[in-house]
Amino acid sequence: MQILGGALSTATATSRARRPANGRRGRGEKRAPKALEALQAKALATIKAAPGKRVEELNRELGVKSGELALPLRKLVASKEIRTTGARRATRYFAASAKKGKKAKKAKSKR
Repeated sequence: MQILGGALSTATATSRARRPANGRRGRGEKRAPKALEALQAKALATIKAAPGKRVEELNRELGVKSGELALPLRKLVASKEIRTTGARRATRYFAASAKKGKKAKKAKSKR
């Protein structure tokens, strides 16, 4: 039985490594980190160019589906590169305001 079990496990492993004929990822298969970074950069540039867009509008502009854009947007929010207002479908995305160096107030000394 161990021999048979070993054959099944190698057959399963090789079938998972194969890509579909259409070149798409299989269900549950991870995207390449470079592809995620590229989509993040595109999304950030789009949000900076036109702040306040919802996910549906970003999808249309970038030519992707909501599911493909969800992770890059979450990563941008987590890294505080963008901020959100609203919830669920009403969520709007804005570029995080860059904190400009505030001038330190000089303490006036009493003489």
